[in-house]
Amino acid sequence: MCIFWQYGWVLLRTGFTRENRLEICHGRGKKNRRQRIWWYAARQYVYGGFVGLFPFFSHRSKIKDTTYVFFGSSDANLYCVNAATGQLKWHYKTKGPIHTTPVIANGVLYFGGWDTYLYALNVNTGQLLWQFKTGDKPFMRGIQSSPVVSNGMVYFGARDAHVYALNAQNGHLIWAHPTANSWVLTTVAVGDSLVFAGTSDTYLLLALDKDTGEEKWHFKSRGYVYSSPVIAGEQVVFGDYTGNLYVVDIRSNGKKFIKYPTPSRQNSAGTILNMDTLDFKFAANGADLYLYKTNQKVMESFDQLGGIVCSVLLHNRKVYFGANDGYIYSVELK
Repeated sequence: MCIFWQYGWVLLRTGFTRENRLEICHGRGKKNRRQRIWWYAARQYVYGGFVGLFPFFSHRSKIKDTTYVFFGSSDANLYCVNAATGQLKWHYKTKGPIHTTPVIANGVLYFGGWDTYLYALNVNTGQLLWQFKTGDKPFMRGIQSSPVVSNGMVYFGARDAHVYALNAQNGHLIWAHPTANSWVLTTVAVGDSLVFAGTSDTYLLLALDKDTGEEKWHFKSRGYVYSSPVIAGEQVVFGDYTGNLYVVDIRSNGKKFIKYPTPSRQNSAGTILNMDTLDFKFAANGADLYLYKTNQKVMESFDQLGGIVCSVLLHNRKVYFGANDGYIYSVELK
């Protein structure tokens, strides 16, 4: 594992620019500031409901075509602005903050929001084409997983403990796979025959049949899976909240894998983890878990592990990712 550099705070997102530069988003500080060409002021902030101890999931990427930039906001609007001038072309108002990255396919823009709906809009006008409602139970509502469009289907996860597949043209439900009371905050990875999704409290990477949603196999990690998986040939790569990066062999149904722990995990796991696994009760060390401050303290201790919450990025058989220890890492796939 190669360490690229340190930024000293939680790393939230990684991606490559068109100039082949590595782009990151992190929780504090200002690095390599460039001259501002334009800016667009979103409207009044709207609280996203129960966010709990994971505020980093309010950060999502914008998308850009040749002319326009599309982005969601905590003010519950999806915006389309001119990429050159920042001038507003249209906006679409929902009933909750939008913390997913929208996706465009065949002239349709898809995105989800905290109001429990997945939306499909005309990309040119912002007109609603259809919407699909997910579950709305307290603490188990909202969509933070960015959608993926493949072969006429839209795939996404939701906080209501389901992975969904919809007809991309009309929004009709094709299948919904339950995830045992675990959020699905990751963007799913869609392969030739399988869909991969990470879960929160069950610590799983699920491999689901692309057409039916049937579970083919799963891989058990050591903590929350909030890092979106990426497919690299016959391997699927993702990170967990304890600081492990996993490279899982697809052909073995998840039985063969390589694990790369962050240095922070290697240094801290013995005192923070219970039998090498994330365990709130163990980490609380007898403190009252009904108190928010106890949970907050436990989460701060978990940050010492160098947990991986941002998506991993694959480029020329190398994986790049940021971790909660403030470092950016690179691993060359074997």
